[in-house]
Amino acid sequence: MHLEYMSDAFYFAGVVAFVLSFPLVYLLVKVKRSKTKYNHALGKVELGAVRSSLEGSIYKINEKFQKDHAGWQELNHLVVDGGDADIKHSGTAENNYGVDQFRFIKNIGIDFQAIQEKDDKVFLITPFHDAYKDEHLAIKEACGMLGLACVRGDEVFKEGNILKHIVEQILSARYVIANLNGRNPNVYYEVGIAQCLGKAVVLVSSGFEEIPFDLQSQRILTFVDLKELKAKLYVKLFQLNRG
Repeated sequence: MHLEYMSDAFYFAGVVAFVLSFPLVYLLVKVKRSKTKYNHALGKVELGAVRSSLEGSIYKINEKFQKDHAGWQELNHLVVDGGDADIKHSGTAENNYGVDQFRFIKNIGIDFQAIQEKDDKVFLITPFHDAYKDEHLAIKEACGMLGLACVRGDEVFKEGNILKHIVEQILSARYVIANLNGRNPNVYYEVGIAQCLGKAVVLVSSGFEEIPFDLQSQRILTFVDLKELKAKLYVKLFQLNRG
């Protein structure tokens, strides 16, 4: 009988231990998952820091390459070739070859007719890296001196298709300013879109002090410091407004 009681006691103790172990196991699993999420978040932060550092290094290398006329022109030859083209829409969706000029816009879900151009809006195409924060502010100040509202893509972004958002911003702007510093591929891509849509695109770039003769006809502003950037951009926008 005594052995039977002991057996029941051990059985009961085992059941109690098993039941009580559930919260402990749950807690351990919870802690492990939290640690995994923390490590994942930490990894994303570290990856973001590495990416930012690498981008900064690439931008510095590009700046060194474009310190003279030849280097600058080699890095920017595509936008130089198209920078002075005054492209205007015919007002129809079909050209002489029967090609839908606005297929790209339609394919990303934009109703071209529903976009209204704002007379006081300037869309700024620029790298989002902190290395160009001061240039962004200088451009914004130059626009503000003429009563123009300068908007950067990430300042008014809504959830959804980023490309659609950027194209809508370009379409609704009267002028587009593009900062070529850093040779950012997104900047070049957006410049191409803006030029194809017939927008007045003002290209700005730091580098050599004097604009070479063969580039003087282009819609490109070069500057050596923020003061010069602001002054030249103010004059260019003033001229565009008068025209």
